[in-house]
Amino acid sequence: MKKRNQLVTGFLRALALVFVLFSGPQLIGQIEGETDLDIPVTTTVSTCAGQAATVTASQGGNDVSYYRWYTNELGGSSIHTGANLTRTVSTTTTFWVESVSALGNVGPARAPASILVNALSNATVHSSSTLVVCVNGTAQINVYGGTSYRWYSSATATSIIPGSPTGTGSSTYSPVVSAASTDFYVAALNAEGCEEPAASRTKVTVTTAPGVAKPLIELASGSCVGQNVFAVRLTNKESHVSYKIFKDGSDQELAITPRSEGGDLIWDVNSTGTYHVEGTSTGACQDWDESSPLSVQHFTVPGAPLLNNGVTTTLEGCTGTTIPLAVTGGSSYRWVNANTGDDVENGSGQLITGNQIDVTLSSGTTTY
Repeated sequence: MKKRNQLVTGFLRALALVFVLFSGPQLIGQIEGETDLDIPVTTTVSTCAGQAATVTASQGGNDVSYYRWYTNELGGSSIHTGANLTRTVSTTTTFWVESVSALGNVGPARAPASILVNALSNATVHSSSTLVVCVNGTAQINVYGGTSYRWYSSATATSIIPGSPTGTGSSTYSPVVSAASTDFYVAALNAEGCEEPAASRTKVTVTTAPGVAKPLIELASGSCVGQNVFAVRLTNKESHVSYKIFKDGSDQELAITPRSEGGDLIWDVNSTGTYHVEGTSTGACQDWDESSPLSVQHFTVPGAPLLNNGVTTTLEGCTGTTIPLAVTGGSSYRWVNANTGDDVENGSGQLITGNQIDVTLSSGTTTY
């Protein structure tokens, strides 16, 4: 019985050896022949910081089943499986990929695939910018450092300012500013169109300064014949404005230093003619304006008015009666109650400038 078992066992071993001798090379050939794997062909892509990008692998050989991705050229754990790898990176990063067969065989080496992060630009305000303007004036903001720019109203705004320049060459922005202070934010874009993050936007503040009000001038007192001086008065002097006076349309400033009187400026011009005053801002707001022309002429000083055509200077009447006082010799008049020193007014409280007043007599004597 024992001998029979040994014979069976020997037969089976012989049969297995024959099977291996005749079939084994084909099986081994099948296993070893599944090595047609190549180093993958990969892509290198460019992107902006913070934006997702995808690299791909292909042509890994006839027997490639899939691709495995790594962060290292050698060793490490796979981070992804598939022909495409999508990642968001902040700096240029290289990944590595290998070809894998259905039986788990791997290609001869891993191939690099890089995501290139383009360096961002940053806008800088040029010193030639005009950042202080008159109210409702136009600023000129010049920037450099980028290929193009976008302008925002705040550091967190997601939409650009309507009407602001965009695109290549938009390095100058000229907004009209009316508020005392207005902030603008500019973001630079690089040649690839990548915009710097909102936190890096450059803040530009434009302020306004007062302009020049139209100078208002009038004939100053003392411009009559016999009063020696002819004078022009500026009534709306501004502290940030310098003034010049001109005569008869000439562009040559008169060499007259004005004097101050109660906050006004007075030029003693000493001659008749047509004068105007020009005001120029001495501050950051470069503004200018001129007054309307003012004619300065000789005026004849009138003589003393004549009461009742000079017939009498004293009138008498009974208490309670009303008598007229009429004068001649002038164009208009000023009536004064000499007893009280008060100007004579009508019933509406207005000064009487006509040549007659009606006086109701009371006891005693009143002089006008």
